[in-house]
Amino acid sequence: MLKTLPISVPNRRDPTPEQIERALIGSGSPKRPYGVKLVFTVLHEEYIEPLLDMSLLMPSGTFAKVSVVEQAPGLGGRRFEIKLDGFARATAAEAAGRHLTQTMLLLAVSLDFGLRLEYVTHEPANIYERFRSDGLTLSGYGLAMWPQHAVLKALSDTLSCAEMPSGLLISIELYCSSLLEANRRAQFVGVVSALEPLAAPARLGDSVDGFIARMLADLEQDVDIPPDLKQSMRGRVRLLQSESIRQSLRRLCGEWFPDSAKAWQTVDRAYRLRSELLHSGAFADPDTDAAVEASEVRRVLRAIYQRWAKQPFKAPATI
Repeated sequence: MLKTLPISVPNRRDPTPEQIERALIGSGSPKRPYGVKLVFTVLHEEYIEPLLDMSLLMPSGTFAKVSVVEQAPGLGGRRFEIKLDGFARATAAEAAGRHLTQTMLLLAVSLDFGLRLEYVTHEPANIYERFRSDGLTLSGYGLAMWPQHAVLKALSDTLSCAEMPSGLLISIELYCSSLLEANRRAQFVGVVSALEPLAAPARLGDSVDGFIARMLADLEQDVDIPPDLKQSMRGRVRLLQSESIRQSLRRLCGEWFPDSAKAWQTVDRAYRLRSELLHSGAFADPDTDAAVEASEVRRVLRAIYQRWAKQPFKAPATI
């Protein structure tokens, strides 16, 4: 009778789908022609340094790599690029780009450091073809500076300005700060926010006051509304006695620029776009250029500041 002996078999596991995917990408297969990249800036290189010069294995089977990107001097911070390689379709790369953006923002929040996204299109992450050459590239930078006599003259002129109201001063501060934002969307939100301190909501009159008083009386008599909700509603109802910020700015634009409708059109459009961006996370029209829109709002703001200063600015402030 034959005796069966156990045979020792090496403990081999079949490759996982992720390993198969990485092998395909690493081989340079044309079946995975697309990649996605995200350019961002942090204040100190040390925040991102632990990720440099590494091939990061992503859960999907793709590869990620972080590298330093050149930048013009004087911009502050350190510029980086993270590339994610290995997608069969551009749509898959686009979806991965959105998740990559979310990942890097959450990383910055988790480790508590600042991160600024760089936009080339309406999305911060950009799709590219891995096997297409970039060709010859050239980069440079330049600055337009005022001569010394112009700076001294502007300083002398601004020193003679009368003291401004606090609302106007905070508006100017927000305006100046927004110019230092390199992120186009943050710059747009910042410059539109500089409009709000200029608003001076006026009361809407006795008839509106009477209507609001009746509303408040009805509210007090309602026994079905919880007390904490009543307290909140009282404040919201009383706000209806005065203009909204938008109504106030419309009235003031008519006073500041009686011969031009463009100022109010610019402000109204800016408020609508900011609402889209803050409440939906994106502009309704993906072709909206935040930098161009911010530039239009800056024209209105500078014209307002020039009226308060009662003297022409060195750089023309026209609408």
